[in-house]
Amino acid sequence: MLYVRLSEEEYEELRRLAEAKRAHSTSELARQALSEYVMRETAANGLPVTAERLALLESEVRRMGRMLDSLKRASQPSGNWSGR
Repeated sequence: MLYVRLSEEEYEELRRLAEAKRAHSTSELARQALSEYVMRETAANGLPVTAERLALLESEVRRMGRMLDSLKRASQPSGNWSGR
């Protein structure tokens, strides 16, 4: 079992992405993304199902967190808009 702590904003972005991808839930989207990543990396690198896979999973979770941060920043209105 894996638990990931997200801010409210990060969770909202994940929820929107799950909706856009037509996933049944954010958990389903995260499971699918992580599973696809681990399978792809395992096949590409010939890694056994051991600590290396766990390290890859942890790395991917951190990468997804950074992606969510980027999405959050991109979705925030900039202060440069004049309203005209």
